[in-house]
This record gives sequence, structure tokens and C-alpha cells, in this order.
Amino acid sequence: MPQDTIKVNLVDNALQMNVINYYRPLLIFKSEVLDGVALMLTSQAYEDDILNLKMISSISSDQSKQQTAKNERGLLTRAVKDYFDEGGFKSLDILLFKDIKEVKAYLKVNLHPFVCFVNPCEDKNTTDITSLVNPNNFIVFSKTSRDLPTALKSKKGRQLENLILFYNKETTNKEGASEYDNTHIKFISQYLHQASMFHATNPYGIRIKAEPIITDTELISSLRGSNINFYTLLNETGYDGILAIKEGVDLAGRPIDEIATYAYIKNKATEELIRIWNANNRSNSKLSTIQLEGASPNVYTSALEVLFKRFKDNGLIFSFSDIKFKIEPIDNALRMSLSVMIQYNHSLNTVELKITAEDINAIFKGDK
Repeated sequence: MPQDTIKVNLVDNALQMNVINYYRPLLIFKSEVLDGVALMLTSQAYEDDILNLKMISSISSDQSKQQTAKNERGLLTRAVKDYFDEGGFKSLDILLFKDIKEVKAYLKVNLHPFVCFVNPCEDKNTTDITSLVNPNNFIVFSKTSRDLPTALKSKKGRQLENLILFYNKETTNKEGASEYDNTHIKFISQYLHQASMFHATNPYGIRIKAEPIITDTELISSLRGSNINFYTLLNETGYDGILAIKEGVDLAGRPIDEIATYAYIKNKATEELIRIWNANNRSNSKLSTIQLEGASPNVYTSALEVLFKRFKDNGLIFSFSDIKFKIEPIDNALRMSLSVMIQYNHSLNTVELKITAEDINAIFKGDK
């Protein structure tokens, strides 16, 4: 190899991309009595599949555990019914687990940006929720009270990003078991179904099949102050009869559609970088110094400009500018990074989107 070239080794000479299930959420259910299992449920046969869920063999003869298992099957059936009743998706991925490590292992292989806890959050389970947080996942969960989980009350700003919390009404059925309105599950079904068609779907104002709605002004004020989402009248003072999801934000106060769109764009841009990298593998080591430093257009910036123009034309973003792609030699290999200024809509400030080799490692599976 000529001495003025650099050995190419980003993650692997030919990077392999896993499929990301952008519009297919993963519902997860924690159980101490039911066997851990991953299921793909359909709207036609989910009741039988849930009814046939097995108990953990070591406790299957315990009558009190049998009743718990019965109640949990009931909660699951109601949750899945609520998901399908929104009228969008006809199938659903769900994972039953006992230890959160099982969910982490599953998500390493099955890439679901939206992960939704079926069980309402209790303080003792908050660690399960926070342990799943990373830049590539949005964690959706619910709570039956107006307060944040105790472990989250001291967190601020970026520590609350990508956590999406809904107020969940609890009732008791005739058998004395708890039932929930599952607002968070109905929302994620309706929102992702609409986003799968239009992508830049505003979650604020989405209508779902939910009762009872919240009209208590003190409760609404408390929920809004904590960035907890809820279902109420669109016009809270005029009582116009139109129901809507509010506020459509994560616990850091960021609009769900904005952060989901940025994540989508980042992943798509990363895919494009990988595609060009694989197509230009040999020539990557022969870029000029100006191109290496990102001061001159190259095959990467040209292709990315086409990609971002397509995003703009399709209404995903309002504008983009300053595409900068840099390749630098590190330890006899090439390391690349991308930055681009993006404005999601005309009412928001422009933000810088960055993609690095670490992002590629985190999302796409190569030899590590």
C-alpha cells in the first residue's frame, strides 16, 4: 500500500445495518409470576395468546400466584385491546420480563426507538425506567398520581430527556382488581400510526379513545407543571367538547414530534453515510487534505445535501444549512464526523445535528 494512503477501518470495511423499527413500538410488561417471553401479537388472535401465557414453573402450584397471574393476563389483555382499538396497527411486539437486563439484551438486537411500559410506574420500579434511557430510545410510561416518581424529582434538564410520562386513571373492576385507562398505550398506538404515514405528526391535540377525561383544573395545572401528558378538552375553559392529548412533550419539556424527527433524521443520515462509505471504500483513503478537513465538498456532502433536500421537500424539516463532513486519521484508521444545521419548523431555532463514529457503533452492528 502506498505510504500516502491510510488503512480504512471505521467499524468494519463493509458496515452492516440493522433494521430500525421506527413506527413499531415495543411494549414491555414486568411480571414476577409469568414466564419471560417475546411475542408478536395480532389483532385477531391476541386474546388466546395472552390466555396461554405460562407461569414460572417453580411457583405454578401456588394459588395466590395463580390469582396474580390471572390478574396480570387481564391487564395485558386490556392493554393490548386498547392498543389495537385505536384502529391503526394490526400487530404488536411485546416482551414479558422479570429483570430489566432482559429488556436491554432484547433491545441490542431488536431496535425499537419507542419502548412503552405497560405497568404503571411505581417508585420501586423507577430504576427500570431510567436504566433504559439512551439517545436512541424514547421511554413511554404512566403513573396514577400527579407527582413525578420520587427518583426523578431531583433530576433536571437533560437528565429527563427522552422520558415520556402520561397520567393514567386507575379504577377497580367487579372482582376487585385494578384496571387502567392506558392513555400512554393508546397514545403511542395512535401517534406512531399517524407518524408512519405523515412522520412529522404533532402529538399535541391527537385524539384517542379514552375515558374518563381530566377536567380538574388543579390536577391539570399540576400535571402540566411537571411535563406529564394527559387527555382533556382541547379548550379547557370553553368546554367545546373536542378532546385532545396534552402536552405532547418529554419530561424535559421537548415536543415529542421534534425529538422523534431529529432521531429519525440522524439515523437516516447515518445510513446514508454508511452507504457512501461502503460504495467508496477504497477512495476514502485518497481524499485531499482540504476534503479531509471538511473545507471542500466531496461525495459525502453532495449525497447528504440530496438527502436533506428530500427531508425538506417531504416536510420533515423547515430548512438545513452548513453541511460539514470531516474525515481524520486516527491510529492508522479513518474516523469520520458530520455536522449540519437543521430547523425543524419556522417557529423553532436552528440546532446542530452531529453524527460521529460512536453514533454508528451505537446504532449499527459491526465487529467491535
